[in-house]
Amino acid sequence: MDMWTDNFMSVGSRTNGGKAGIYLIAGPNWNGTAPKDVDQVFKCDTRYAWVLVQMSAASPADFDAIHLKQDQLKITPLSAWGTSYTPPADVPVDPNVDLTATPANQVNLMSGAIFFNRLAQLLLDNPPRPADTKMIDALKRLGVELGKPFDATKIDPAILEGINKAPSFVNMQFETGPYSMKTANGWITMTDIGSYGTARPGRM
Repeated sequence: MDMWTDNFMSVGSRTNGGKAGIYLIAGPNWNGTAPKDVDQVFKCDTRYAWVLVQMSAASPADFDAIHLKQDQLKITPLSAWGTSYTPPADVPVDPNVDLTATPANQVNLMSGAIFFNRLAQLLLDNPPRPADTKMIDALKRLGVELGKPFDATKIDPAILEGINKAPSFVNMQFETGPYSMKTANGWITMTDIGSYGTARPGRM
């Protein structure tokens, strides 16, 4: 998935017959030539991407075989392709990051002001889509501008109060949303998974 949680590629038994493969995930500014042994190139229009790996087990008896497959998965920077690349073991970590809280809890603990500041920085490398123009204009009126720090002290205190109340409201929607979705014969069937338009989970 790209930064905005839209799927831009799908590789697996449904699409490649279950064969092993080599795939290049290229960022928005990459215009190079893929190595000859690459099976397919997928362009992502945001700098950051998510890779979700799913393997099906019919029973616990399948776990050992699945673990072997998991051990065969590799991600290699293109700059190191063709070399005996070993991921670095010692990666600098921002000392301001709370390593005791899970990523989900860190998101839940964000105030609206913190969220908008992070969003403004991320928009610099992860450009919004043309369909987001109206939302970008609305955010700009709040002081949220691409690549610029969000200064909460410059906006009306009443508006800031509303911004900081927004996260709890949104989190409540995530919790209660499935209970209000339309069903078909008792089943919740989502037909727009992976392409959310302007109403996606990772959207502004």
